[in-house]
Amino acid sequence: MNRIGSDDVGHEYVGHSGVFDFLGNTLEVQENKEAVISISLTKENMNAFRNKYPFLKDSDTFEID
Repeated sequence: MNRIGSDDVGHEYVGHSGVFDFLGNTLEVQENKEAVISISLTKENMNAFRNKYPFLKDSDTFEID
């Protein structure tokens, strides 16, 4: 959720935001505060992983470039 604070009906939003790589590793996390996260990502490591483990080529749901 991209919110922090409470809304007009009393729902609380904690403001957790994060950036994760293609393997799920945490690159940056901001919690309980307003913040802007800016990360530059490259495709080289992801493409090397996909070439080493080509199981995604068996998928019918999307194409890999």
